[in-house]
Amino acid sequence: MTMNRQYIIDQANDHSISPNHLTKILSAYDVYISDNNENMLNKFVDIKGVSLLLLMSFLPSISVEYNTDISIDPKTGLFGISIQCIKNNKQVLLLVFGEDDRVIFSYVTRKHGMVKISGTAYLGNLFEDSNEINKILRILD
Repeated sequence: MTMNRQYIIDQANDHSISPNHLTKILSAYDVYISDNNENMLNKFVDIKGVSLLLLMSFLPSISVEYNTDISIDPKTGLFGISIQCIKNNKQVLLLVFGEDDRVIFSYVTRKHGMVKISGTAYLGNLFEDSNEINKILRILD
């Protein structure tokens, strides 16, 4: 499957993605395509469609209390999201959506020093169990 803007828009409509999140996904896609076109020597890998679908199944769980930034990794083609709590901007949660119902997460905060917690969550069927990702989101509370 070749990823394009229309495919992203169609999937966003199917998953009831907010206009704000759709804009961020399309922006990440545009940056990825632009950077890939400028990179003559080492072309990026293809964007993984299943990663997009996993991201979209997760997005409705994100509260308006968070600032988000969506990106696509040029080495893996996987979608990722950076989530920062508005009330405490010293906390950041990074999530990368893999191809095998896997979510790689990394939480970083600054208390008296730097604290980092990271791991991998394997969700049997992320589409049916997407609310389980809330357990990882609670780390921002």
